[in-house]
Amino acid sequence: MRLCQTADLILDELVSKPRKVDAARSFLTYYLDAAQRIVDGYALLASRPTSSPDIARALARAEASLDSVQTAFDRQLAGVLEDRVLDLESEIELLEKTVHMDDYYSQTGGLETEV
Repeated sequence: MRLCQTADLILDELVSKPRKVDAARSFLTYYLDAAQRIVDGYALLASRPTSSPDIARALARAEASLDSVQTAFDRQLAGVLEDRVLDLESEIELLEKTVHMDDYYSQTGGLETEV
């Protein structure tokens, strides 16, 4: 479920910011399809009533590979959100400077002007 949620977040971000497609190229050209094939294969094998050691081994490998795919999806999401992180950090920095200046002006009585 988490894998699907992360993929949806990446795709939503790419829809809203198509220029980020290059940052997610490997996600779009490889990881998404590979994850789908692994999930489909896993679901098919897991639904079969068998106690075959080969199937158990394949299912365990699929689970481990999906953990790796989740890590890759997380990296891809971080990449497409990078400019949003920078925007947020800039806003926070501006807010902190403004609050600092407001505190300074309230402590010093502000700028004095003659009328």
